[in-house]
Amino acid sequence: MWVVHIPAIEQRVGIGHAALGSLLLLLAAGALCGMQMTGPLADRFGSHRTTIGFASLLALATVGPGLASAPWHLGLALAVFGFANGALDVSMNSQAVVVEQRYGRPIMAAFHGVFSAGGIVGSLVGAATLAAGVSPPVTLAVAGSCALVAVVPIVPHLIRTEPAPARPATRSRNGYPRKVLLLGGVAFGLMLSEGVANDWSALQVKERLGSADSVAALAFGAFSATMTLGRFVADRAQQSLRGDGQRRQVPSLERAVLAQLPDQFDRAGDIACEE
Repeated sequence: MWVVHIPAIEQRVGIGHAALGSLLLLLAAGALCGMQMTGPLADRFGSHRTTIGFASLLALATVGPGLASAPWHLGLALAVFGFANGALDVSMNSQAVVVEQRYGRPIMAAFHGVFSAGGIVGSLVGAATLAAGVSPPVTLAVAGSCALVAVVPIVPHLIRTEPAPARPATRSRNGYPRKVLLLGGVAFGLMLSEGVANDWSALQVKERLGSADSVAALAFGAFSATMTLGRFVADRAQQSLRGDGQRRQVPSLERAVLAQLPDQFDRAGDIACEE
């Protein structure tokens, strides 16, 4: 919901694209901090607990950008929003790894497909509220409230995970294995591309094509639709291309890429070194 309201919030705060780009770096910095912190927390307390906690925090943080009336307000709100979003990403992916292992076949991409489907819904709702003249603070407050309520029914369905045993550092003196670095580079490039589409597509459609805010909001929906399609196809493609003997390695490697945490990279490095 934040993404589709970027043009309206930029205008509300009274900043230009350069300032917005700088503030978006605070969102990224907050996300990186959240990712770095959550891996050890999920290992210690269980991914089910961190998922619940950070999902609740993200629901509350959704309201912040809509309430911003000055650049520093928006910067603070985006840093908190980014932290909660990054922390929830790691928690959800950690929980998804457990579910996939019990399910018996690759379904990780399908989880991400459902996530992208949520982006489609958010885009459509945002377009409708903008067309109806509903202000961003109201829309984001309602969206955050709905998300907070939605956390409650999922709690009993999360898989309880036991604290992970402490592991000694296993990274070699030469750094991370080449395969892990390659996966990290691919993840960085993909996340950079996705971030550009997320943060700037609505502004591009509004300013370059002269569209209304409600129409510009659909740009992110179109992007999410293609991502949804690709992600729902990915699991089947992976299953058909990989042998059974390699399937058990995929979740850990995906977790390493998606979480982008040093301790998770160490574990992925263990797998890469064993091959």
